[in-house]
Amino acid sequence: MLGGKYIGQRTTQFITFVDLDPRRFSWGSSMAAAGTSLLSAAIAIWLSRDAWLLYKHWDGPTVGLALGIVVLWKSRRQSVPQLTA
Repeated sequence: MLGGKYIGQRTTQFITFVDLDPRRFSWGSSMAAAGTSLLSAAIAIWLSRDAWLLYKHWDGPTVGLALGIVVLWKSRRQSVPQLTA
């Protein structure tokens, strides 16, 4: 929580194809990780071991990839439109 801004700045240096806002990227990444962890814990508590293993090996990575794409999409900086006269 204390170094999220700096971790986001360092991480966005490696992602060169889009201009990302480091703060949004840090928050989005942490929320995506927390969401996938909560979903995994809920499945482990309320469903069977087989259902959790299925989620962990097949559905979990798919959910993580989808949330990662959403985080990249939402953390892009908005370009300011130029007014031409």
